This record gives sequence, structure tokens and C-alpha cells, in this order.
Amino acid sequence: MDAASRQFTTACHLRDRILHPIRLIATFTDVNFVLVRQPLLTGPMALGFVYFVFLASVVTTPLAGSTAVRLGTGATLWTRSASRRLDRHCC
Repeated sequence: MDAASRQFTTACHLRDRILHPIRLIATFTDVNFVLVRQPLLTGPMALGFVYFVFLASVVTTPLAGSTAVRLGTGATLWTRSASRRLDRHCC
């Protein structure tokens, strides 16, 4: 790989690292605006509940990541599918 390609790759990587959090914030802000305008007209309390649901992902995503690192991707996905089967039989 020549120096120009290496610089371009580094620049793209840095751009993505900088823009990724901004994209996430922009997405959540856009969802907020979509939910409060016509035809949905979601109130402040209901909008708060929408974001409350996202709190579960704040907890479960790091847990799933650490499980995947510890057990491997295949075992993690197998565990997920096994727990789904148990849920179907229990309820």
C-alpha cells in the first residue's frame, strides 16, 4: 500500500470515528421530530416512554458484546435462539 492510500484510509477511518456519534444523535433527534408532528402528535409523556425503551438497549448491548467476546459469536447466537425457544414453550 502506498503512502497516499494509507493517508486516505486513515482519513476515512478518522472521519467515521468522528461522525458516528453525530449520526446517532441526529437519528434520535430526527425520530423525536417525526413523532411529535402530524399525524402522530405524540405527547411529551409518550415520547419519554419511547426513549425509556432505549434504556434496555443501553444495558443489553454491552452484555451481548461481552458475551460474544467470551463465548464467541456462534455460541452467543445459539444461546439467543435457545432462549427464544424456551420463551415460546413457557408462555
